[in-house]
Parts: sequence; structure tokens; C-alpha cells
Amino acid sequence: MRSLSSIAIGLCLLACPALSLGASWKQLSADMFIDPASVIRSRDAVHANVKYTYDAEDGARLQKTFKSKARPQHSVQRKNFYCNTRMVSTTSYTYYAADGTVIATGTIQTQQKTDVQPGSRIEVVIDDVCK
Repeated sequence: MRSLSSIAIGLCLLACPALSLGASWKQLSADMFIDPASVIRSRDAVHANVKYTYDAEDGARLQKTFKSKARPQHSVQRKNFYCNTRMVSTTSYTYYAADGTVIATGTIQTQQKTDVQPGSRIEVVIDDVCK
């Protein structure tokens, strides 16, 4: 059983290096960060890990959403940025408590692109990755 755990940890380290080994976050606004090492440019989009931090009000709202004993302090989400159309979608997410405990994690199979609204939180990220 111990060897299976070691293999699973090793696979996670290989599959998620930016999250597992400690990303070097670039701050874009008071509550938005990007991991420059995670940025991958494809023909259609720019893919990147984005970190959101939450104030007490957002954390409490998310705590109710996840029905968690712990309050989310931040999340790391894998985003797809479609620069030509100024749209974004989310591939996966992980929500963390202040002590680093994972509160919720998941992947999104059906990508839903949404418009990046002027003045929205995510606008600073699309502006950075699409420049």
C-alpha cells in the first residue's frame, strides 16, 4: 500500500509541477496571481494557472457552497484564455484553507467560454497573458 501511495504522489508531482512544487506567483492585482511557469500558448488559446485569494465575505460564501468546516482562503484554477475573442474557460480548480488543506477539487469536462467583462477580476489576467 505504501508503494501505491508513493507512486500516486510521484505522478502528481510530474503531472502538476507548478502546484506541487510551489509555484512562483506573479501578482497582477490585490487578489489575482498567475504562475508564469504554467503558461502554455497553443494555436487557439493561452493556458495558465491562476490563483484567487478570497476576503472574509467571499470565503464565507464559498464555505457554505462547499459545506466545509474550513473557510477557503484561496483557489488555484487552470484557465484557458482566448485572446482573439477575449473569452475564458476553466479546466480545473482546487480550493484551499489557510493551513493548506484542500477543501474542494475538480475538473470541468465541458468547457464553457465566457466573455471577459471590462473591469472584472479576470481582466487583469487576460491582459497579462495575451500581451
